[in-house]
Amino acid sequence: MKIFIDPGHGGTDSGAVGQNGTYESNVVLEVAMNLKKLLENNGHVAKCSRERDESVGLSERAAMANAWGADLFVSVHANSASDAAAHGTETYCYPGAAAAKERAASVQRSLVAYLGRADRGVKTANFAVLRETAMPAILVELAFLSNPTEEALLADAAFRQRCAAAIAAGIAGEAAEPAEDGPQTAMRLDGVWVQQMEPAGFDFRVCDVKKREVGEVNYFNGGFFTDDGAGHTIPVGNLACGGEVIAQAKDNPGWINVANHDLSTIVVRYDGSVELVKTRDLGQISGLKCAVSGIPIIVGGKYVPREEILAEGYFGNELYDTWHGFLGIRDGKLVYAAAKCAFADMCWILVALGVYNAIKLDGGGSFILRNGKELAGTSENRQIHNVGIWKG
Repeated sequence: MKIFIDPGHGGTDSGAVGQNGTYESNVVLEVAMNLKKLLENNGHVAKCSRERDESVGLSERAAMANAWGADLFVSVHANSASDAAAHGTETYCYPGAAAAKERAASVQRSLVAYLGRADRGVKTANFAVLRETAMPAILVELAFLSNPTEEALLADAAFRQRCAAAIAAGIAGEAAEPAEDGPQTAMRLDGVWVQQMEPAGFDFRVCDVKKREVGEVNYFNGGFFTDDGAGHTIPVGNLACGGEVIAQAKDNPGWINVANHDLSTIVVRYDGSVELVKTRDLGQISGLKCAVSGIPIIVGGKYVPREEILAEGYFGNELYDTWHGFLGIRDGKLVYAAAKCAFADMCWILVALGVYNAIKLDGGGSFILRNGKELAGTSENRQIHNVGIWKG
């Protein structure tokens, strides 16, 4: 199928602007470019009305799609209203356009299922891009930039990626038929390793050796670390092993990015309790057995946006698509999950596992998971600083 994607506004027309300065034209351009890649990966031919911040007339957009011979026209927008409480997702088609209405309904259901926003339904409008196109045409309003909560979502790269994935799924008809009792909520996991651990049998260990030379039967690479410039590693953030504080953010050297930040930290106490806290001072935690800080991915069952991650001092580039390990809490026990994924998928993998509090540990070139034998690991055999170890 030839699909013409129209990121709304651009150039001198920024579209809606959120209270925190998020521009609609920038949001929808990124969604459109992500969507183009997804559609092409699925065997479609895709083209955009613009691929940079430039002005394109409304009739010109329709004319471009008509001249190209598109089979489907998809215009991408972010909504705005005078009432800051207005929220949700809606999709438009031209009045009386049956084929477009069917496609709009499929995309709308997919957007609501993927994004978790309120369903404002399929609506009709006399928009130029819907009226002047010669093929079925729809216009999606992802969420409201005038709503502070939804602006924060639209400003997040992972959410924008999910927007693109939702539209692609809706075009493919993957979300076209909801279950009788509501939208599909089943999740499928492939290639994810999961290890549940009793707090009593778990600890961290400082090793400072090549990752395949740790010498433990069961281990995974643990907290973030860096090179000290002399061939050894030093911990970054919070780390405690066997009741001893190895490092804490309040004492990290000033050149370390998370120094003196309150960091999301998994804490295990000698009484067997586990907790996710934010701290820079492990010395304030009573009964401490072990602890490690990491990038927060899900806290209290809620997705952690990139802005909150950056606020803890992380760069954000730690979240690229590679093998990652996550340490979380489920029913009072520790759960380690390993998966090759990008940031957009991390939270949803953990939700599917029933893990509602979790951090991302060090990954990338240092990732390894050994359970009697190496189950997963990146090819490098780099020096690592610490590992999580468990019995059983």
